Amino acid sequence: MTGLPAVPQIPAMPRARTPLQELRLHWGDAYLIGRDDERGWWAARRDRIGAYVTAADAEDLWRKIRADYAAETVSHDFDAVGSGR
Repeated sequence: MTGLPAVPQIPAMPRARTPLQELRLHWGDAYLIGRDDERGWWAARRDRIGAYVTAADAEDLWRKIRADYAAETVSHDFDAVGSGR
């Protein structure tokens, strides 16, 4: 024992997010977002209006989601459109 006060525990720095996590963080309330071998990067509006938005990479998907959202804001009243949120 040194007589010094205890060092406070500092929370660990959060790990860097992946591009998929970043997209979901910012757009996940309005879009289902994923990446797979069949479609590549994709997003689907949670209000079920329109088709899948697909892209070659995460940045392109971000731009396409923004454009889609700007053209018609996604409803957040999912129960009204039957998604049962």
